[in-house]
Formats: sequence, structure tokens, C-alpha cells
Amino acid sequence: MFEHGSLKKRLATTFSAILAAAFVLISVVLISVALFNTGKLRDTVYWNTHTHQVLQESEMTLLNMVNIETGLRGFVASGDEKFLDPCKRGQKDFGIAFDKAKTLTLGSDLLAVRSEALESTVASTTWVLMLGFALTRSVFRQLGAGPSVAFATARAQIAQGSPRATRI
Repeated sequence: MFEHGSLKKRLATTFSAILAAAFVLISVVLISVALFNTGKLRDTVYWNTHTHQVLQESEMTLLNMVNIETGLRGFVASGDEKFLDPCKRGQKDFGIAFDKAKTLTLGSDLLAVRSEALESTVASTTWVLMLGFALTRSVFRQLGAGPSVAFATARAQIAQGSPRATRI
């Protein structure tokens, strides 16, 4: 009754239809997997870039802390105030780098706690250093003493006034 062709022709048509449906289904699955992986790759690239930015700002923070220390050492060793330039620059640049790093890590509670601790330590140390600079300058001027004597005198004066000053 429904003989439109031979059995061979109907089997070939049915097999071709099944193959076409399978091809379409496999294509849809592969495209979906590719789109999903592209989204994951985009997220991974974002976080990789973000991590490098945080590391770069952390390195700048450390570098500026070293500059502060270098300025202090140069000033203490020579008594020459030109050595305070790296210290002043380091303090300014430290604040910039630290704020950037802090902004980049806003979502992390652990890093927020660590940032606050570091900021508190640096603020305390900076306060002591500035007091030390002022006292060392005044000792240089008053006593005409050498750098080591001036710094030792200034350190003793700081320690008498502040228990946290004994860290330097």
C-alpha cells in the first residue's frame, strides 16, 4: 500500500535521517561544551590577571618599605638630610601601592585582616621613625655629634616616651 520505493531505498533514507539527527545532536553538545569552556577560560584569565595585579602592588609595597628603610639608614649613617628623600618618596608611594592592593583584595576577609595588621604596623613604625628623624636632627644640631651617637641618643629618648618605639 505505501510502497514508494524499495526496501533498500527506505533503509538508506531512514539511516541518513538518523545520521543527520545524530550529527545535529553531537554538534549542539559540542557547541555547548565549547561555550561553557570559553566562559570558564574568560573567568580564569580575569583571575590570573587580577592575581598578577595584586602581586605587583604587593611588590611595590615591599619596595617602598625598603626605600623607607634605606632613607633611614642613610640618614643615620651620615646625618645628611638628602638621604631622607628615598624615605619620603617611599612613604608616599607605599600609601599609593598599599591602597591599590587593598582595593584589589576587597572581597577577601583574610586579606582584609592582614592588610589592617600591616597598615597598623607601618603606621606605628612610621610614627616612630618620624619621631626618630626629628630627634636625631635635633641631636645632630645641638651636640654636633656623629651619626651613631645622635641616633643612639634619639633612640633612648624615643624609648623613654613610647614602648612601641623599642622596635627600631
